[in-house]
Amino acid sequence: MSKWSSPFPSGCRFTSAFGARWGTLHAGTDYGPPSPGQAGVTVHAVHAGTVAAIGRGRGRAGDRIPYHSGRFVWLDIGTHGGDRMRIYYGHLARIDVKAGDTVVAGQQIGIMGGSGANGENDFAIHGHIGVAQNHGRPIAAAGKRGAPGWINPAAWLASKGITVGTDTPVKPESNTSTASTSKPKPKPKPATGKHVRNETSIRQICIKAGHGNTRNSTFLLIQRYQHRQVRPFTLVHDSVWGAKTDAHYRWTLVLQRRMNDWAGTKIPEDGDYRALTHARVLDLQRRNHGGAYKGKLDGKAGPVFCRMLGIANYPN
Repeated sequence: MSKWSSPFPSGCRFTSAFGARWGTLHAGTDYGPPSPGQAGVTVHAVHAGTVAAIGRGRGRAGDRIPYHSGRFVWLDIGTHGGDRMRIYYGHLARIDVKAGDTVVAGQQIGIMGGSGANGENDFAIHGHIGVAQNHGRPIAAAGKRGAPGWINPAAWLASKGITVGTDTPVKPESNTSTASTSKPKPKPKPATGKHVRNETSIRQICIKAGHGNTRNSTFLLIQRYQHRQVRPFTLVHDSVWGAKTDAHYRWTLVLQRRMNDWAGTKIPEDGDYRALTHARVLDLQRRNHGGAYKGKLDGKAGPVFCRMLGIANYPN
């Protein structure tokens, strides 16, 4: 049974490496089509997994994948060698899957393109592939093995026996067992737990925080809210507004309101723990370090920070 696949067809050309580029992190490896400007080049899943998200980045901190631009697929391939692995495919011209889909190695998930923050031709046609370990919204490179962050895609794929540009994507049907007794695994069904708030309240919360609009389903709004919460803990992505999600929301709302009582830039009081809230925590830590705050300058609203504000610790 084949488990791993090249993400791009043979003949694709290496164009840009993972690492520091133009003074910032290039969080992936780029490959151009076999002929410069060639359209219609397919993009494939490197391993069986679940499509965690699709969308379009604007190169901003609050994007689903921070500081990435263009049309993308974010693929969760599960745990390998003790590390939770996710694959980012960027600058696509077309996406052939949707969030929640299960895919197999070699399955076509899109078409190589040049999409960016502003349009379809912001960049020359190429494929960007990023590999993240142990983080659902990474920003920095992983400092060591097992640490959360981006890692070198070319080296990681090589460790799986894949040389991009030389190897051909495997045929999707080759990923199923040939044993006569085998049965295909059913696609996972959406969670069926009960919401602890009514849907009107949930939708108002999610829309106010910028996770969608009135045309989106409640399922999608909750999914976006849960996926985008980055500090201090990541929520379970079950698309149900359960007790833990509600506790996270209520605690974050108290945190934001109390921080706005202190000097500095005020932030929206929306119960949404993303980049603005994280930045405000770090700002207050720096302003009060050595005085009211005696903890680390880490941007985390931990027990020492909560004690300074006079609020309860994060609800575990």
